[in-house]
Amino acid sequence: MHGLHDVRVRKLSAKLRTEDDLAFTYTQFIYAAARNRLSSLNSEWTSSVVGWAAGIVVVCYFLVLVSLPITILTSLSTLWTILALIGCGVTLIVVSVIAHLVRKPIMLQKIRISLDVAPADLAEGVETRWRSVYGEPIPGAVNDDVAPLPYIDHPQVAVVCPSRSVLVCLAANGFADRFAMALVHHPDDVPPDVPVLVLHDASPAGTALVEYARARLGPRVRDVGLAARMVMDSPKALVLHEPALSATEAAALPQGLPAREREWLAYGWWSPIAAIPPRKLLSAVERALPSHRAEQPAGHDIGFLTWPVA
Repeated sequence: MHGLHDVRVRKLSAKLRTEDDLAFTYTQFIYAAARNRLSSLNSEWTSSVVGWAAGIVVVCYFLVLVSLPITILTSLSTLWTILALIGCGVTLIVVSVIAHLVRKPIMLQKIRISLDVAPADLAEGVETRWRSVYGEPIPGAVNDDVAPLPYIDHPQVAVVCPSRSVLVCLAANGFADRFAMALVHHPDDVPPDVPVLVLHDASPAGTALVEYARARLGPRVRDVGLAARMVMDSPKALVLHEPALSATEAAALPQGLPAREREWLAYGWWSPIAAIPPRKLLSAVERALPSHRAEQPAGHDIGFLTWPVA
C-alpha cells in the first residue's frame, strides 16, 4: 500500500508525531503516505494520448507489412507507398493529439482522484504486520474507525467537523479534556451557549457546512476550516478531484465566494482537512480558542488553517 515498508512506516510515524510525541489517526497516516503518489489528471490525459498514438503506430506498421508484398507484385513504387503510409500515420497522430487537446477540459471534468485506502485497510494490513514483527502498535497511531470520542459534561467550546479522523486526533491529543471541548459531527449537535469552531474540507460540502452553521448558530461560529484559496495555488496541498458539479450544484455555492474559488470548486477540486498533519491542525484549533484569541493583539489574524509549507 503506497510503497509502505518498515523504514517508511517508521519515518512517517516520526514525522506525524514530531518532537511533541503527538498522536495521529490512520487516516492522517494514509494521506501522509499517499502524498505525491496519487495519480494526476494530467498523467491520465497523457496516458490516453500516448495510448492512441501507440495504437496508430501499430496499425501503420501492420499496413506496411501487408502492403509491401502487394506493391512488389503489382510493380508499384514500394518506397512511395511506404512513405505515404508513414505520412498518413503521422497525420493521424497529430489529429489524435489535437482532438485530445480539444476534449481535455471535458475529460478532466469526469475524472475522479480519491484516496483508495480506508483506515480499516491499514488496520488489517500494515498495522497487523507491524504488530506481528515488533509486538506493539505503530508509534502514535490511533484507529479512527474504532477510537471513542469523549463526552464532556460541561463543555466550554465545541468543535464541529464531519471528519471523524479530525475529531479523534483532537481527542487523542487531549484537547477534549484540556479545553472542555465538545467534539461533534454536525452543527445540530452543538451544546447551547458555547463558542463553536467549524473545521471542514476545502470543498462544496465544506462551504455549505459553514453557511449552515452560521445560519443555525449565529455569531458564535468561527470558521477554522480549509478554504479553496488556501489550497488551490499551493504546491504542498493534497488536492483531490471529483466529477465537476452540475449547473444547479454550482449555482448553490455561496455567492460570497470569489470567482476563482467558485470555479475551482465547481470543476470538482477539493482538499481534505484530514490530510493536515496533527501539529498544524492542533495549533490552528488552539489559536482559534476564545481564551487564546483574547490574548492576541487587535487585528491579529488567527484561527484559520493554511496548508503547511514543509
